[in-house]
Amino acid sequence: MAKIYADVMLAKLARWLRLAGISVLNAPYVDDTELLYSVAGAKGILLTSDVELSRRS
Repeated sequence: MAKIYADVMLAKLARWLRLAGISVLNAPYVDDTELLYSVAGAKGILLTSDVELSRRS
């Protein structure tokens, strides 16, 4: 199963998903580049509402 990552803009959604039993990782103090490397290294799924971060991914 792929890991799911949420950026800082979707921290509230990540909390609700965890309450529903879905494992979601979020790191509020990680910059975008490190987040992208983590997602790519784990072959995970990135949840974001940041247009620039979405384009970079």
